[in-house]
Amino acid sequence: MNIIAMVSENWGLSKENNSIFNISAYNEFFCEMTRGKLIIAGRKTFESGILKTDGKDIIVLSRNKAYSAGENAVAHSIEEFFRMIRTKTDEEIFIVGGEEIFRALLPFCKTAYITRVKKYAEADCFMPDFSKLISWKLADCIGEVQESGLSFSFEMYENQNPVEYVKSRKNAQTA
Repeated sequence: MNIIAMVSENWGLSKENNSIFNISAYNEFFCEMTRGKLIIAGRKTFESGILKTDGKDIIVLSRNKAYSAGENAVAHSIEEFFRMIRTKTDEEIFIVGGEEIFRALLPFCKTAYITRVKKYAEADCFMPDFSKLISWKLADCIGEVQESGLSFSFEMYENQNPVEYVKSRKNAQTA
């Protein structure tokens, strides 16, 4: 599994369920990276309207058993989510938020594609600081890019010790 997100200098993701920044280079990168992939989003992220969902295969995670996401699949637990993705490869899955979903699935992810805006921003949802996570290492960084007066970089982190969810796949197949 992969993570893709844009964060502020202080690892802020959003405020009041709205993206902090609107950077077209990130939007293009997001579309390119997730094209043809399975998107995993929490209910709040899905409902925020920030996702460009046209033609995307999406699973929405929500604890609300009555929740419906239109034509998109809904998983009501992490266990149900793992059953739903048992036939997918890691490269085919992108976690797009929000904060709770990132934290719950972070141990299972192998790669995180982080667009890091070099500006502190007020936020109420945060991504864990990958530079402080023991098992995550910066693998690549495409240096400073400028757009609309903002400086940002594309960073790729790799999990040195991801938790395998293969057992979840096997359990789902025998259930």
